[in-house]
Amino acid sequence: MICEIPAPRVKFYTQRDEASFFERLQSLPAVTGIQGEGRVIYISVCEEELDYEQVMELIAVFSRYNVGLHNLGVLNTRQFPWLLESDAFWYEEMFGSNV
Repeated sequence: MICEIPAPRVKFYTQRDEASFFERLQSLPAVTGIQGEGRVIYISVCEEELDYEQVMELIAVFSRYNVGLHNLGVLNTRQFPWLLESDAFWYEEMFGSNV
């Protein structure tokens, strides 16, 4: 299943910084497309191809570019139950305290 992950208001400081963002995303085999609409970048991901390393890279990229990790909350937590570990550094920002 294709999942669209929004990345709103990504701030780039240089052209190389912007290129690095897109290169990191495009290096992930599960990323099937990247499209901008207004101030939001939509990252299309094939969840069946997504694995632990790629999810961690998405978390790293979103953290590095100050894109709210809550945007990654659309990922299938049944496929990635470890995302719901409440002591993980991403948990609070990704899911809030009410999960």
